[in-house]
Amino acid sequence: MLRIKLEVVPYGNESKCKVIDTMIIINTADHPNRPKYGNYIAEIDDNGGRRLASVKDHRRDDGVWELVRLALNADW
Repeated sequence: MLRIKLEVVPYGNESKCKVIDTMIIINTADHPNRPKYGNYIAEIDDNGGRRLASVKDHRRDDGVWELVRLALNADW
């Protein structure tokens, strides 16, 4: 599982840092070519409502930021 936290740091002051949103990405462990490829479910809690998106056939060698990009661009 990956957890991506989006934080705001007012004027760069870490003592005032606040998490404003979180995305969780979970490997479903069901891709037939695992571990080279993975299928994932991304989850965000949007104003009290849970939203899910699916990421299929992510080539794990492409790295974590590519996975995050695919999740952000998924059909929510």
